[in-house]
Amino acid sequence: MDLSWDPYLLWTSFAVTSVLNIVFFLIAYTFQTDVLTDLTGSISYIAIALYTFFLQDTYTERQWIATFLLVGARVYLGGFLFYRASQRSGDSRFDNIRDKFCKFMIFWIFQILWTYITSLPLIYINAEVSNSLQTGDFIAMTCFVIGMLFEIIGDLQKNSFKSNGGKGVFTGGLWVFTRHPNYFGEMLMFWSLFGFSVVQHMQLDDKFWWIIVNILSPVFTMIILLFGSGMPTAEGSALKRFEKRGLLEDWNEYARNTPPIIPLSCCYGSLPGAIKWLCCCEFGMYKWKPRNEESKPELPKQTAEHAGDAEN
Repeated sequence: MDLSWDPYLLWTSFAVTSVLNIVFFLIAYTFQTDVLTDLTGSISYIAIALYTFFLQDTYTERQWIATFLLVGARVYLGGFLFYRASQRSGDSRFDNIRDKFCKFMIFWIFQILWTYITSLPLIYINAEVSNSLQTGDFIAMTCFVIGMLFEIIGDLQKNSFKSNGGKGVFTGGLWVFTRHPNYFGEMLMFWSLFGFSVVQHMQLDDKFWWIIVNILSPVFTMIILLFGSGMPTAEGSALKRFEKRGLLEDWNEYARNTPPIIPLSCCYGSLPGAIKWLCCCEFGMYKWKPRNEESKPELPKQTAEHAGDAEN
């Protein structure tokens, strides 16, 4: 296949995730089902990874490792989210938009951009032939594995708690160290993927704009999880459920001593509020504000994978 017009596979990779999401959107809308939404996101990652890996037929060590890690992480996440969606009667995030063609389609357009932008470092890695592994590759690989373990173990611990009838504030396992170990894991994995691309960029002495392009991946991930449909969906107004159950003070005590993302529970409670805000992403939007909730109109939510993981 002659792709001289797309040497870095940027356009064709975008086409791959676009076609996939459009097809699954039409299926989801036709059958009014929620089980395909998050699953399609993981399939899109895997499709881009395998497409760029096999098409170039170069198979360097870095390409093998980076591709294998991302595919493995998305196979797990896709399977977990599909299982979770199948166990539920529906996804409340789509209650007001599932039957509205244009509004429902916006979610899928967002998912196209989400999977494409966050896959940019891997597209770059697989599009070029680089030299052997460097120390930076092993650091990135170690960080990626740590991130994946935080995501997997955190998910399974929370799911086990809820499956066994847990209704309170879950503070066990990895959730002792951070209020959202899976979000921490997700961010760390995409920073690690960017790390692989930086090592390759230094080896090839490529144009600097590739650094700008590739860093969009972890930055976009952090923006969505910190300010979009990650933390604000899992906390903030979502804490109303704890107030209804009389558990809000338990949550507040947990949140005072446990960081939202970065594991730092041993001394977090004694840190000044300014340090928590500046260094630990403890933003005001994560607090429960009952007065504002009554006057705030209900808006349809866009979603990132794992949205609402704080729900008990």
